[in-house]
This record gives sequence, structure tokens and C-alpha cells, in this order.
Amino acid sequence: FVSLSLIPTILLFLVAVGFITNSVEHWFSAQVEQSLQGSLEVAQTYYRDFASSTVSTAKQISKPLSKQGMISGSREMSLLREQLEARRQEHHLSTLGIFLKGEKKPIGVEDPVLKPVSLHLPKDLLDAGFSGKEGSRILSVGEGELITGIAPIFSPSEGGEVVGIVVASHFVPKSLTAKMHEIS
Repeated sequence: FVSLSLIPTILLFLVAVGFITNSVEHWFSAQVEQSLQGSLEVAQTYYRDFASSTVSTAKQISKPLSKQGMISGSREMSLLREQLEARRQEHHLSTLGIFLKGEKKPIGVEDPVLKPVSLHLPKDLLDAGFSGKEGSRILSVGEGELITGIAPIFSPSEGGEVVGIVVASHFVPKSLTAKMHEIS
């Protein structure tokens, strides 16, 4: 009698455990998947917005430089560096710089809280800027990523020729970028 009642009970128990485990896994896997997908979309939107913001900021800074024309000389460069620092702080940028046509080294300022970040742009991004185009790019640096936007500086007197590029960047720490890459 015990075996006749015990065997169906054990069988029923095993089927119930399998059913419940399978159901719970499906409930939670769908919720987790939706949460991860939502998190990834938030991160991608964050990057897109910062990329758009850096291009817009670079454009705002390049317009008055295009109207007044680029200056040369150590005193003027010192004044320009001060103006760049003021604009960097005003727009809450991590780095802000100007690449002048024919010059190898950019004029730049950066957030003193950051470890030194060099303003090295890929050749294709520099070429795009010097051809008069605006754009953005995410650049990997030692401790994270720079979301970088560029805008050309035009010469007021030489028929609108591009004489430089304004480069504006926001720094995203490695801790945040690692989390985003982990989600995707």
C-alpha cells in the first residue's frame, strides 16, 4: 500500500518542481532581459546626447573665432587659452582645444581633476574637420572614453577657408563604460 501511494506522489512532486522551476525562470528571464535592454538604451541615449552636445558646443565656440579671425603671437595665444578655459568651465567640458591648420600641436585646456588627457584625434576626424564638416567620435583614453565633437573655424577674409578646428570633449570614466559594455 505504501509503495502504491508513494510512487505517484513522488512522480507528481517531480513534475510539479519541474513545472514551477521552468515557469519562474521564464518570468524572471523576460524581466531581466527587458531591464538590460532598457539600460542599454539609456546608455546609448546618454552617449548620443553627449555627442550632440559636444558638436553643438564646438560650433558655438567656433562661430566667434570665425568672425574675428584667428590670432597669432604668444600674448594672443595666452589670452586665447584663458578664453578657452572660461568656455570649458562654462560648458562643463573635460577638454577643449583648437587645432590650427599647419600646426602640429593643438592649443588646449583640460579639467585639472582628470589625469592628463592628450588631444590626439584620428587623422580621418581631423581631415573631416579641415574639410569643413562637423562631427563626433568616441575615443578611448587610458581611464575611460572621451565623447568628442568637432567644428571647423573659417577664415573671415580668405573666402571661407577652414583655418582650424574646435574640439570639445566630455570624459566618461572607465567604471561607467565597463558597465555599458557589460550590458551589451
